Amino acid sequence: MHVLISIKIWLKVLEKGWYFPLLIINDNIEVLQEELKRENPRKGFVRTAINGLQGVSPKIAGAVELTAAVTNIIQFAIMVL
Repeated sequence: MHVLISIKIWLKVLEKGWYFPLLIINDNIEVLQEELKRENPRKGFVRTAINGLQGVSPKIAGAVELTAAVTNIIQFAIMVL
């Protein structure tokens, strides 16, 4: 969960100028956050969130920390599947 919090902090820092990609990231992080709290996460929701994050993360140049955090949460979420 600390990775999710880290991502949300970076989203606030990077908000100016990257509004649309940040919305996509935020929405997908929220889905993962809620699903990973569940005893039995819904795999379809987790897959959709992973796909959304993978699609947007390359578009954000210069945000190495955010990309690393997104990569970490994707790897963690894949283990849930």
